[in-house]
Amino acid sequence: MSYNAQAPNQKQCSQVEQTLVPSSEQTSGSAVPTHASTLDQTARSSDSRPKSDQAPDPSHILIFRGMNENRRRILKAIIENEPMCGEYITSKAEIASWTGIPGITIRRNLQALADLKFLKKETYRRKGLQGIRIWLSHSMCKGFSIWLNTEQTTDQTKGDVASAPPSDNTILDRQTKSLSLSVKEMLAKLNDEDIAQTWPEFFSLGFTHSKFQELIR
Repeated sequence: MSYNAQAPNQKQCSQVEQTLVPSSEQTSGSAVPTHASTLDQTARSSDSRPKSDQAPDPSHILIFRGMNENRRRILKAIIENEPMCGEYITSKAEIASWTGIPGITIRRNLQALADLKFLKKETYRRKGLQGIRIWLSHSMCKGFSIWLNTEQTTDQTKGDVASAPPSDNTILDRQTKSLSLSVKEMLAKLNDEDIAQTWPEFFSLGFTHSKFQELIR
């Protein structure tokens, strides 16, 4: 499993310090965005993005399915915000600004993602500032991105089917069943006197209350 360990490229990637926070803030677990809460928006890597001709490793799918919603959101944000050049330096506060998830939850899930081999991480310190250096496992991250996109497409398709309006035949069936139920309830309440007054010709032919009960069962 390969990780994207790269040497810093200071000419192209001059945003590292802007992603960091003072050491005291980094260790507090605060979800407040850093003073420069996003990386250079032009510096994004395409290595971790899904491609149509790729499929996730079947052995990884159980791992993806077992991840909770916060862990998926954090990993998705980390993948989408990976810089195209230099080292990947970020902070819990910055990831919180991407996801809206509290810093203490991010710290716990980052360790879980490292244990699952999605990434390696270490504390990064420079000029009194502190952050997190990350190396992504692109094989795992590509598989996760493809799987997640497939799951979201499947859920959307299911939602479209579930929200489709009922057909005319379905509505007619419901109305017929409702009407049939109403007629049965009405007939069940009739006694011999009611039948004799309402349908005297039927009553004379033997259609009494007990006969109606037999017919509607």
